[in-house]
Amino acid sequence: MTVSTQTSKSQYTGNGVTTAFTGSFRILDQTHITVILTDTSGVDTTQALTTNYTVSGVGGATFTVTFLVAPANGYGVTIARNVPLTQGLDLVLNDEFPSTEMENSLDKATMIDQQLKESQDRAVKFPISDAAGLSTTLPTAAQRASKFMSFDASGQPTVAAGATGVPVSAFMATVLDDTTAAAARTTLGSTATGDALFTAASAAAARTTLDAAALSQSQSWGAGQTPLTATLTDAATVNWDMATAQVGAVTCAAARTFAAPTNQVANRFYALSITNSGGAWAHAFNAAFIFDTNDGTPGSFAASGRLHLIFRSDGTNLREWGRRQVAS
Repeated sequence: MTVSTQTSKSQYTGNGVTTAFTGSFRILDQTHITVILTDTSGVDTTQALTTNYTVSGVGGATFTVTFLVAPANGYGVTIARNVPLTQGLDLVLNDEFPSTEMENSLDKATMIDQQLKESQDRAVKFPISDAAGLSTTLPTAAQRASKFMSFDASGQPTVAAGATGVPVSAFMATVLDDTTAAAARTTLGSTATGDALFTAASAAAARTTLDAAALSQSQSWGAGQTPLTATLTDAATVNWDMATAQVGAVTCAAARTFAAPTNQVANRFYALSITNSGGAWAHAFNAAFIFDTNDGTPGSFAASGRLHLIFRSDGTNLREWGRRQVAS
């Protein structure tokens, strides 16, 4: 009998009822196939002949695999040719020509070729148009351990170091499975943000882009938020790093000069609380502090008194939005 089709694998989906599945290709022995069940999580389990299934119709154009227990609903059923790579025909000199055995032997060789082709079709391959000389040999196990598959400047396979075991959030998974930059930008929700993110030259630049994108979105808080708060160091010149303190507090032992705050973020609100510990002092402020024109620069206030100031930043200057002075 001829081998009239190039098919060497049949696949189905179980429904929890059907037990019989057709192998739509020819086999010469019931052991010449592999039967695999794939559960709904994608886990493959190879089935055992007689233990999990039986085979009928060997030698015909098709055959039947019958499971002892019907594959569960949604389970994948794969029936693939798995012919041993052997040649069992022994031609004896001067014997009558064994035409049937010879044809079966030729059929088996063809089946092996089809089996190898099916496996080759599933392999990762370089395009036929690639220049000759590309290596298909990976680095050794020791060299590629805990690294990612990569390609060098010549397109040769290599490995690259990187963090391993880093969990991916459900949201980032939706970014990583996007097939184009445009799709990823849509997922991120902003064309400008996406462009800046994909062209960021460093992790710090990418974080800045994502921070800016987050600040551009309206927020709904499920609980109260506490801004960054710190006690500023009392000195002749008081410095205020706004990256560590949106709310700064200082107790002054004398009249002080307040330097231009650093690391301001435009449109962010900041608060400053000043306490005079032992005298009625007036403090000097850098020009970056812009006070309300009606009230002017705060003057002196009593010992143990406190001055509370609220500002909104334009990125360089702090513009006063409110003040309150209390006696103690």
